[in-house]
Parts: sequence; C-alpha cells; structure tokens
Amino acid sequence: MTADLRQSEARQARLNRALRLLSSCNQTMLQAVEEHDLLDQICRLCVETGGYLMSWVGLAEQDGDKRVRPVAQSGFEDGYLDSIKISWDNSEYGRGPSGTAIRTGKTCVNQDVQVNPRMLAWRDAAIKRGYQSSIALPLIVNSAVLGCLTMYARDANAFDVEEVRLLEELANDLAYGMQMLRTRDAHAAAAEQASFLQQYDSLTHLPNRLLLRDRVEHALALARNQ
Repeated sequence: MTADLRQSEARQARLNRALRLLSSCNQTMLQAVEEHDLLDQICRLCVETGGYLMSWVGLAEQDGDKRVRPVAQSGFEDGYLDSIKISWDNSEYGRGPSGTAIRTGKTCVNQDVQVNPRMLAWRDAAIKRGYQSSIALPLIVNSAVLGCLTMYARDANAFDVEEVRLLEELANDLAYGMQMLRTRDAHAAAAEQASFLQQYDSLTHLPNRLLLRDRVEHALALARNQ
C-alpha cells in the first residue's frame, strides 16, 4: 500500500467518524432535557464516536477577566483544564483556539501545537497529554457567542476542510439545542412566576386576597361536609 493510499484511507476514516458523530449528536439533542446533561453527552460522543482524544465545552464569562469556564468534558484530560488559564480577551491567554473562537465567532484550528506560536501558553501541558492538534468551534445563538466546543486530536494536521465543515455543522446544531432548552426553561420560569403572582403579593410574598378567599371557601366546604 502506497503512502498516498494510506493517507486517503485515513482521511476517509476520519470523515466517516465525523459523520457518525454528527448523526449521534443530533439524536442526542432530540432527546435532551437538561443543558448540562446535553453538553456532557456531546463531549462523550466526540471522544467515543468521533475518536478525538479529549473534548470540552467552555462558556464565555462576561466578567472583567473574560474567562472561559469549562462546564463539560470527556476523554483523557489528566487535570489539563484545571492547570491552564483560558480567556477570550486579546491577551496571550485569549489567543489560543478556544479564546479566539469565542472572541471572533469563527472556527479556530490549531494544526500543530509544537510549532503554533499562539499555543505557547499551553504547549507543554498539551504535549504532556498527547494533544497534537485541536479545533475550537463557537457556539452562537442569535449572533451572540455563548462559548465554544473544543476537541483535541493525537495527530498533527488532523483537521481537513471537510471534517471542519462537519464539525461546524455539529456546533451549530448544539448551539440551537442549547437555545431551545434555555427558551423552554425561560418559558417555564415565566409561567411559574405568573402563577405565583396570581396568588401571592409581589412585595411581601404573602398570600393575596384571591388565595385567601380560595382557602376560606375550601375550609368552609370541608366544615359543611363534616
């Protein structure tokens, strides 16, 4: 088997894994109930089905440091996320794939941690864990970047154009799933608040006249039946 043929077969195998990953993730999103569980499952599928060494989701904090806060992770991590600093500002800690993807709203690929100058702040920690290349995909809802989905591969130059396109589709679907869950939760909270305000005073949180009347009528009905 020639080197070109081996490369072609390896590339096709990666694309097939990415396609299976996209399909599995979409099935998971259709059944999702809670956002945290959804993110955990997507990270797990990226590793188990997609074949990536590690995957995590980080949310963009709107604080002064503009931190990227990890909220879900799967794969060989070995304390990596706790040992490094990642932000989405334009400092040295915000110029890696994850920070850049959040700041720009565009996919950022690191094809070789050994030579990429933007990976200097994390190079030693990444090499120690076998992360040779990585991709960070922004999670965008209504033009706002919520965070990013980041994956690591054990080989350099692991992300070609077609694979990146499939992973971008996955990230777009995940962002949509997050939006649907958040919208559902917001509607449920609004309905609960409306129900509360119908029966309780908004300032004192004590029962209002309507609730008191219902309770009195219920008590009187019980008394009549006894």
